[in-house]
Parts: sequence; structure tokens; C-alpha cells
Amino acid sequence: TKAQKETVKVVFVGNNMVYQGEIAEAFEAVCKGNGRNVEVREDTTPGSALSEHYETIKSEFAGWADIVVINERGNNPPSQTVNDAIKLNGLFDTNTQFYYLYTEFDAWQNSHSELKNQFEERGIAFITSIVSHQLLLDNGYDYHQLHPIGDFHPNKFYGYLEALTTYARVFDADVVGITHAMQDSAYKMVVGETENEKDVSIKQIQKLVMDALEVDLSSFQTEERPQAGTL
Repeated sequence: TKAQKETVKVVFVGNNMVYQGEIAEAFEAVCKGNGRNVEVREDTTPGSALSEHYETIKSEFAGWADIVVINERGNNPPSQTVNDAIKLNGLFDTNTQFYYLYTEFDAWQNSHSELKNQFEERGIAFITSIVSHQLLLDNGYDYHQLHPIGDFHPNKFYGYLEALTTYARVFDADVVGITHAMQDSAYKMVVGETENEKDVSIKQIQKLVMDALEVDLSSFQTEERPQAGTL
């Protein structure tokens, strides 16, 4: 992990599941709100597969990024995702931290631990935002508080949750009690009528994120993702 006084260069790579919730922006805000110097960029295109990012990553980010966070579009088979992720990882040297942002949309027939093992055998770590998402649902949040109405993509509140999970994972940081640095559009989704009530809820969210990082994916079960047409 880079020292806080150094500028850490981070790139997010993916599709709607990354850019629609503005994860990169939320991650940068959390970093800067807590004294971490970062430069955050993204290469995100709606509906894009990881393979479609290869040339851009090769020309613009190889040799630049300290941390790379990737996400595959949800309808690609696991074997293709692993192969394409390995190719992207091969563009960077061994000092670059490489992560896969694993969301509930990435859950292929509960093959969480198998996929995680395939990635980690190749030096690609998991950021399990899927677990953070499920723990919020288990603790009273509604699906529509995390997603736009009629849509399975993340809203800015879920984007913030993913950013916070990413922050905790890549910096090996305890996020309980840190400055939340949450955008107003995400903050309004936090349970509570008063500022004090929201502060209590934010600390609960921070604790759930830390709990999520400790969950054993081999025994983890997630609710079936609602289809857009049924919301």
C-alpha cells in the first residue's frame, strides 16, 4: 500500500456497473476527505466487455496506474472474464495492485469462491461489493434505495457503498468513523431524519463494509437479482 503522503494513481475500468453509480468520483472523494492523495481516472463505456478496453488501457494507463479496479459486463461467461482480466493484468508490472470489483450482477450461479480463487491464483484480488450490497439489504435497506427505479444498475448511494468497500480493501483501512465524504444525492438515501440519526446510520454502513470484507464467499448466499422488467 502506498504511503498517504504519496499520490496514488487509480484507474477504474468497466461498464455501466462502474460509471452509472459514479464509483470513481465517490472513491476519490472518500480518499481526499480522509487525507489520501490520489489521482483517479476511469475508462468506462456502457455495455463494454473487458476485452474492449485493452487498447486504451495499454496506451494510456499501463505504467501509470498504481491501483487498477476492473469490472466485467454481467452477461460474459466466467472463463472469458478470467482470461480477459489476465490479459489486462499482464499490461502492468508486479508493483501495481490489481482488483476485480465483484457486484451482485457478477454472481454466476453462486460460483463466488471458485471465481475468486481463479482470480487470486493469478494475482487479482476481489473487492466484494456484492456482500456489502447484501448486508445492507439484510439490515433494512430496500433494493430501490440502492438502484434507480426499474433498473439493476447502481445509483449514487450504491456507488458510494462500492467506493467505500474499494477504499477499505485497497488501502487495508478500517473505515469505521472516517469522514464519509458522501455526495448529497447519496446522503439523502441514508436512513434517518436528523443529522445525528444519519450519522448513526453511516457508522452502521461503515461497519457493514468491514464485515463484508471478512465474509467467506464459499458459504455466501445472495438474493436473486430482480429483473429490470419486474421492478
